[in-house]
Amino acid sequence: MGILERLKTETAELHRETEEYSYGDLIMSGRLTRAQYGDLIDKNTAVHRHYEAILTQIEGLDALFEGRLSERMKLAALENDLATLEHPSRSLPAPVHQPTDLAEALGAMYVLEGSSLGGAMIARALSKIPEIANTGAFAFYTFYGAELGIQWKSFGQIVVNFVETHGQADRLVESAQRTFESVKSIFSTALEPVA
Repeated sequence: MGILERLKTETAELHRETEEYSYGDLIMSGRLTRAQYGDLIDKNTAVHRHYEAILTQIEGLDALFEGRLSERMKLAALENDLATLEHPSRSLPAPVHQPTDLAEALGAMYVLEGSSLGGAMIARALSKIPEIANTGAFAFYTFYGAELGIQWKSFGQIVVNFVETHGQADRLVESAQRTFESVKSIFSTALEPVA
């Protein structure tokens, strides 16, 4: 089994558990409120703030992306959405997982980049909810635009090449699992009632 298949298979249950806290049913049924959308963006912001600060410091990671790692950093888009929504950012639990090398960084990025795949579908569903569509706060969920498929395929090839060259598949998969656990810990934090 190749590394991409392993990642998908060995994170599937954690992926499903994490999605239980991401308002998926409400988004797809058109019942998500603006406050819930703000909460979702706030939680994604907390995740990306934590991981992007670490990833940009991992030695050699930018080189794997041919000097274009910064083009995959989504924190600014999230902060823009939060500001547009005028949703207050709250203090959320910091992830305990801290990647320390290339294998662990790629494992974490598998989760962060993978979340973009569903972004186009989520953006389409959100655009049908007038209360949210009217805000135009979709910078995160439309981050790659028409380049989404190309960006995901490119990321997958970087992961495959890394494992073929350096091994460390087990550590990469374990890091992806720990990233999902961290994301789940943040996403499971209840939305505080609006005062």
